[in-house]
Amino acid sequence: MRKIIIILFIILSIKTNSQQINPLDFFPHHLGDLWQYIEYPTTQVTTGSITRIDTISVDTILIYYNYNENPSLKLAIDSSIIFADPNSWFPWYRLNLPVSSIWVRQSIPSWWVHFKTQSNQTIFNQVRLTREYHVYNFIPVGDTNGLPGSVEYLVEGIGLYKITWEGGERVLNGCIINGIKYGTIIEVDDYENSITLSEYSIKSYPNPFNNSTIIQYSLSELAQISIKIYDIIGNEVKELFEGIESNGVYSKMWKPETESSGIYFVVLRTNKSVITHKLLYLK
Repeated sequence: MRKIIIILFIILSIKTNSQQINPLDFFPHHLGDLWQYIEYPTTQVTTGSITRIDTISVDTILIYYNYNENPSLKLAIDSSIIFADPNSWFPWYRLNLPVSSIWVRQSIPSWWVHFKTQSNQTIFNQVRLTREYHVYNFIPVGDTNGLPGSVEYLVEGIGLYKITWEGGERVLNGCIINGIKYGTIIEVDDYENSITLSEYSIKSYPNPFNNSTIIQYSLSELAQISIKIYDIIGNEVKELFEGIESNGVYSKMWKPETESSGIYFVVLRTNKSVITHKLLYLK
């Protein structure tokens, strides 16, 4: 009987370890990932997308977003720590810490975080682990009796889902994670203007670019499409995608390999139209 109990304990231990959570699942960070939020009560729409990832060491990467030419975040992969603000690189999230943990974002002024709870929630029609972080300002570190300045929710496989504060909140309306769309994307903002789902559209950023560029396009309906890159004299350089996609906003990355600097064109073909967008590649 004792041997059976020991064997069962070993089996359960192996099963439990195999189901352990990867803390970085709460912070997806693929090139081209996109998140769109709606702020209430103003209904303002904001969109952010990862446009560049630089590896600076075996364990550390810098993450760039479409709204900033400088890196916005630094990720220490082994320790699952996300740092913000390149001027000081303070710890924004410590994803490897357990529930009830506290860490200081910045000591002056007092700005710290309490990992309040973790539970299963239905997000985008799927049950996902959700973390609730309480963020405190100008309150002594560890004093959780006061009201937090904001509450932040991170969702497994999605990232930042919601932020609430007194009198308002910002909620994720839709996102594209590793090429898969969740929720609803209303429009995609970039440096110049936006893409709406009322027509076929295609844009890229950064443009000009010197390493890689993200090509984003919107479809107003289910369509058979192809997306190809051509050089200035019309030679096909790269096929990014060919197949059927439903209505929505999508993104593809083009990273030139042997191509020389110059002007290129990305062409989106559907069964109804052909749309061309100019790219400028600078080595």
